[in-house]
Amino acid sequence: MYSTIRYNRLKPSTTSSTSRTSTFSFLERVANALTYSHVWIGLIAVVQVVTAAMISPNYESGVVSRYAALVFFASISFYSFHRLYSLWGLLPKLPTVRWEVVYGLQRWLFALVPLGYFGALLFFISLPFDWQWRILIPAILSALYAIPFVKWKRLRDFGSAKVIWLSMGWLWLCVIVPMDALGDINWWLVSDRLFFLVGHSLAFDWRDTKQDQMEGVLTWPLRLGRKPTMWLSIGLLLLSLGFNTELTASTDSTLATVSALSFAATTVATLIVIPFAFAKTRPHHLYYGFFIDGIFILQGLLVVFMLYYWM
Repeated sequence: MYSTIRYNRLKPSTTSSTSRTSTFSFLERVANALTYSHVWIGLIAVVQVVTAAMISPNYESGVVSRYAALVFFASISFYSFHRLYSLWGLLPKLPTVRWEVVYGLQRWLFALVPLGYFGALLFFISLPFDWQWRILIPAILSALYAIPFVKWKRLRDFGSAKVIWLSMGWLWLCVIVPMDALGDINWWLVSDRLFFLVGHSLAFDWRDTKQDQMEGVLTWPLRLGRKPTMWLSIGLLLLSLGFNTELTASTDSTLATVSALSFAATTVATLIVIPFAFAKTRPHHLYYGFFIDGIFILQGLLVVFMLYYWM
């Protein structure tokens, strides 16, 4: 498939000169590699799994670590396939510099799809059956976000539901599954994360408007416009913070309190940076996939810092 796909790098992009891709600084190249190899998003999934599991009074580090490793490898495989499929649909014309970067990394993405899959399979086999059966349904629904199933359409291609499906996949696999398998679902946390994930994801829908227009996907930013979508995002993040207040008040252990506070810090930080994501002139593509998503990595570091001083 790779050899049949070609993109003319000399053809001007609709957003900026393709010469920018040859002048990336070393740090930009590292950020691109982390972001578009999906190692970054895999680490984000690990942080979400572990911090959600810490809320449970039945937290077990061993089985949670194996499940977090499964989610890490599954995220790499899933997003690599998702990017490749979207890339092939967009060629020969790419809407943004971001897709030019993905184009340059597609050989790596080809390798990461099976590597991530077999890594996830290995850790899936290592889990108890009580964990395995809980994973199957949300994993299938999440896969359908990227795999075409109705007239070559994916769940991502149903514009109004796109952000909901994506958020539900993250919520179910990274929050509900580990808490349910540990025997205690905290619905304050579920509500907190649901509103947060939808509000957070709307910024990425704004980033993707040119791609979505090319693909005929009518998302909420295309329906509502830039400013209404921004205020909807901020409102959902504030609702998330409200649920987090109840979550923090209901915690009864150091682990749970640290986890709840880290989620609150993530939401506050996102509220600060999200308005810039909705700027009329969109910021650099790494502002979204590396910087805004990187707040989750800071959440993990914050958890380690608080545990070091509290325990």
